Amino acid sequence: LIEVCAREFGHTPQYAIFDTAFHRHIPKELGSYALPEYLVKKYNLKRVGFHGISHRYIMEESCKFLGRDPGTQKIISCHLGSGGSSVCAIRNGKSINSSMGFTPLEGLMMNTRCGDLDIGVLFHVMAKNNFSPEEAEKVLNYKSGILGVFSSSSDMRDVAKKSQDDEKAKIAFDMYVRRVRKYIGYNSLLLKKANILVFTDTLGIEMPVLRQSICKGLECLGIKLDTAKNNAAISGDADLTAPGSEVKVLAIPTNEEIMIAREAYEASRE
Repeated sequence: LIEVCAREFGHTPQYAIFDTAFHRHIPKELGSYALPEYLVKKYNLKRVGFHGISHRYIMEESCKFLGRDPGTQKIISCHLGSGGSSVCAIRNGKSINSSMGFTPLEGLMMNTRCGDLDIGVLFHVMAKNNFSPEEAEKVLNYKSGILGVFSSSSDMRDVAKKSQDDEKAKIAFDMYVRRVRKYIGYNSLLLKKANILVFTDTLGIEMPVLRQSICKGLECLGIKLDTAKNNAAISGDADLTAPGSEVKVLAIPTNEEIMIAREAYEASRE
């Protein structure tokens, strides 16, 4: 594509906007893997994170919504999509942690991705089924997560509808919620308590029941969700914060295309 654009639009400046760029400030102790140094150096193995374009947009828009300076805030951004999902910790305008790692497979349970996994499970399954690396990767990326647990669908909205009377749906829903809560708690600790918690993307915006389940019991982190505000918010920017909450809880739709345009404009001004 770059070669075609260079040929057809030779006099037009081109800018590459990377989804991992926002995470370039992740500290080494949070971005490194406990692997032999020669492997790390040879293959440049580190946690690069993903959804960076979305998380930066959410940082900027949530602060604009609240009239705050991103450079002074501690934000937990929950990008909960109909495909991939990740949680990002942002301090003073910079990402310091992402639930995704070297690939988008790490972190949250997703629609068809398993998320965090004891690597020993993978070795065991590969040995028992004589799987090739390619076959194992296909299982972890495309046949696991919500689809793997629920089996009937990979869509969390379907899971939520059936979670009251279907045991597999209930387990899938609870697993997803607990994984998100785990990363909110971990990132809250890294930030020494957040100022802002934001939900975004398809599931984060369209599923009040998911937000309610995730925030339930997080009062110990200063997070209190207003039930009425939450139930009313299914599109657009919304403040979901309950009275007495130390953390602002928001729902902000993401717009990665706008963020790419902004970053390209910034690059053109340098």
